[in-house]
Amino acid sequence: MGVLHLDRRQFLAGSVGSFTSVALAGCSGDAEPVRVPAAAATERGGGPGPCLVLIQLTGGNDGHNTLVPYTNPIYHDSRPRLAYAESQVQPINERLAFSPQLLRLPGAADLGNLGAIEGVGYPDIDRSHFRSTDIWQTARRAGRTGPGWIGRLMEARHGGRTLPERVIHVGPDLPYSLKSDVHRPLAFCSEDQYQFHGGVEGDLIAAGRDGSHAPGSTRALLAELAAQAAASTESVRRALEGYEPRVPYPPNEMGGQLRACAALIEAGVGAEVLSLEQKGYDTHVLQQDTHPRLLLELDSALSSFLRDIGGRPNARRVLVVAFSEFGRRLAENASVGTDHGSPGPVLIAGPAAQPGLHGREAVLEELDEAGDPLFTTDFRAVYGTIARDLFGVDPEGVVGGRYQGLEFIRPLPA
Repeated sequence: MGVLHLDRRQFLAGSVGSFTSVALAGCSGDAEPVRVPAAAATERGGGPGPCLVLIQLTGGNDGHNTLVPYTNPIYHDSRPRLAYAESQVQPINERLAFSPQLLRLPGAADLGNLGAIEGVGYPDIDRSHFRSTDIWQTARRAGRTGPGWIGRLMEARHGGRTLPERVIHVGPDLPYSLKSDVHRPLAFCSEDQYQFHGGVEGDLIAAGRDGSHAPGSTRALLAELAAQAAASTESVRRALEGYEPRVPYPPNEMGGQLRACAALIEAGVGAEVLSLEQKGYDTHVLQQDTHPRLLLELDSALSSFLRDIGGRPNARRVLVVAFSEFGRRLAENASVGTDHGSPGPVLIAGPAAQPGLHGREAVLEELDEAGDPLFTTDFRAVYGTIARDLFGVDPEGVVGGRYQGLEFIRPLPA
């Protein structure tokens, strides 16, 4: 079955084997005390567990103007109108620099341990947004078959022990990476303020009360899911309404989403994966009008998040990973934009991130037949390292093979 739609003001519940999601909308309301659900406290073992914050930069982020090869003449010759001058960027070393829009993140590195993984991609890149997104979200060339990679990660870590708040997506579009027949994610839309609209009512909850269903039937299972979702949405709502950030967040969508993530981390609801998305990176035309704005939004929101969670006990094991389905071509096009490319950098941040550059350099002197640098780090090596070093599980079942591990995660505190 597909997603089961209830009233817009009520929660949206996925069917068996699909998603469970929760609708939250922006409005004001008095805060209530935040209480950690007993199940979450038990799962955490009395201390903060690992938490992965996934940020998908949808559309194909231009890695060359994010992690800028500012001293390389090939970069400047390939982009006579889009290349950044050495005087504009923030050097990391003699080879690479952060783009001019990443103003606050480098300054937040003392709290957020900002870093990057170079040249991330996969063999025989598919330059279709849809196919490449499917490959990244499933860690499979075949795409949308079975659980997403996060679903497999949660199954490897927890087996059948479920907790509704364990995987949460902040935004309107659930990524396939979160799909699991066992560990169904919650999802809600984020705005400046939060309040739950409506409760779990109607036919599903009635099915759980009237006793007319057979034990183990689909109807009984749906009623159980409805009851679990109701309890989960209440804990999420309280976390969002009761949160007092230590720093202001920018009044943009990313700011609201990351503020929500900080609230859930601080409340200790048991979230191990928090997912969000920033759209708009498909910059074929007049890239200078779009890409800098997107990076400024990311920079302001993520730097606020890092400063907000810095030093909070529940955030000691937080890792932020920002990725895109592919990079952009090295050469600019005739429309002062860039076309679909191959490798790109993955940004990492948070208390669990090792600062600095990781992976092997993507060399501009060695291009494929399409004019892209060759990828140097398989994205499944990134996922495998997260599985191994953040969540403590064997990565092979998560990514479908053995890949050379990286060292971008700090040893986790006890």
